[in-house]
Parts: sequence; C-alpha cells; structure tokens
Amino acid sequence: AVAQSESEHQTQREYAELVRESAGHGETDAIWILGQLYEEGRGVPQDYVEAARLYRLVAQGGWPEPQFDLGRLYLAGHGVPQDYTIALEWFTLAAEQEHAGAMHALGLLHSDGSGVPQDYAEAARWYLLAAKLGHPFAQINFGLLYADGFGVPQDYVLAHMWLNLGAYNGGD
Repeated sequence: AVAQSESEHQTQREYAELVRESAGHGETDAIWILGQLYEEGRGVPQDYVEAARLYRLVAQGGWPEPQFDLGRLYLAGHGVPQDYTIALEWFTLAAEQEHAGAMHALGLLHSDGSGVPQDYAEAARWYLLAAKLGHPFAQINFGLLYADGFGVPQDYVLAHMWLNLGAYNGGD
C-alpha cells in the first residue's frame, strides 16, 4: 500500500509538471487547473496564495470557473484576506454567466447576511436560479426557505418538492 501511495504521488507530481508547462505557454485551462492543484496540494505543495494568483489571472479574463474559485478563497480567507464583499463581487461575475455554484453562494451570502444585509427574498432569487440549473444544494436551500416561509410564502408542498429534488440530485 505504501508503494502504491508513493506511485500515486509520483503520478500527481508528473501531472502537475505537465500542467505547469502548459500554463507557462499561457493556456488558460492549464492555468486554472494549476490553481486547483495548488489549492488542493495535489502534485505540488498546497499554496493558497499561488492558487489565488493563478485563479485571478484567468478570472480577470471573464471565465466563470476561476471567478467562482477566487470567490471561494475570499470567502474562506485562504491565500487572500477574508473579504465577503470581494467574494460577492467574484461570485456575481460568475453568476452573471450562469455559474450555478456562484448563484448558490450568493444565495448563502444573502441568507446569512455575510457581506450584505440579510435578505431572504434575494437569497430565494439566487437559490431558484441555481436550482433551475440543477444545483442540488440550492434546491435544498430553496426548499428550506419554503418550509420556513423566509423570503417566500410558506408552502409545504413546494418545500417538499424542492427538498426531494435536491436529495435526488445528490444533495445531503
């Protein structure tokens, strides 16, 4: 098992080196993937600062995936100062391009009042947009709003529907 583990680590290091080479040629996919490798510490030492730098390179070009990833780092304060306002900005840019994860994140921020005034109606709007794109946790959170009557009229039938849909689609 130890030899297999070392073999897996070697394979991850080789993969990271290939991705780094492609990123060095300016390939945006490779730059984003290299950011993920640094964020997760796969094949390279875990380095949130480097992950944020790489995500920013491609996020500024308008790509929603690294915009969402950069928003996550700002939300958690990994490699960048924790800043809900900046996280909100990156999530909004990604959400405007129909990134369901970013829409869900915006719903969470509005529901919790993190970086914005707490607004369940706005949370419901973002959850619904993400839920319609099939995001299971947005479906569950939207269902919970219906169950509690927060931001939407209380409706147990719609709550049941959205909660079941989210569970069916892989939500916990």
